[in-house]
Amino acid sequence: MPAEYRSVPRATIWLGSLGVLPFFACTLIILIGPSRFDSSVLEVMAAYGAVILSFLGGIRWGFATSGVYSVAENTVLLRRLVVSVAPSLIAWIALLVAQQFGLLLLACSFAVMLVLDTLAVRSNTVPCWYPLLRWPLTVAVIAALLVAAFS
Repeated sequence: MPAEYRSVPRATIWLGSLGVLPFFACTLIILIGPSRFDSSVLEVMAAYGAVILSFLGGIRWGFATSGVYSVAENTVLLRRLVVSVAPSLIAWIALLVAQQFGLLLLACSFAVMLVLDTLAVRSNTVPCWYPLLRWPLTVAVIAALLVAAFS
C-alpha cells in the first residue's frame, strides 16, 4: 500500500471498494453475458450509479453542515449546500433520459464531484485523505460507466 494511503481509514477503503463491485458486475454481464440482458443491466447500472452519486452528494452535505458558520459566511454555506444537492438532481435526470446519455451524464458527474472533492482539500472542507480514497474508486466507476455506455 502506498504511504499516502496509510492516512485513509481502512474501513473506507474496504467499503468504498465493495461499492464499486456492482459497477464491475454490470459491466462484466454487458460484455460477456447474453445480449438479451443488456437493457435491463444498463437500467440496473444507471440506478445504482444514481444512488451512489446521490450518496456522494450526501457526504458533501455532511461536510458542509459540520462546520460552524457565522451570518457572514451564509454565502459560503449556501454554495457548499448547492454542490451537495446537485448530484441527486443530476442523478434523477440521468434516470429519465435515454440510457446511453444517462450513463454518460453519470460518468461526467462522478468526474466533476471528484474534481470538487480534490479542490475541497485546499479549503479544509473535506479530510485530506478523502480525495486519495475517491480517485481510484471514481476512475473505476467512470471506466465501468463508459464501457457500458459504449457497448
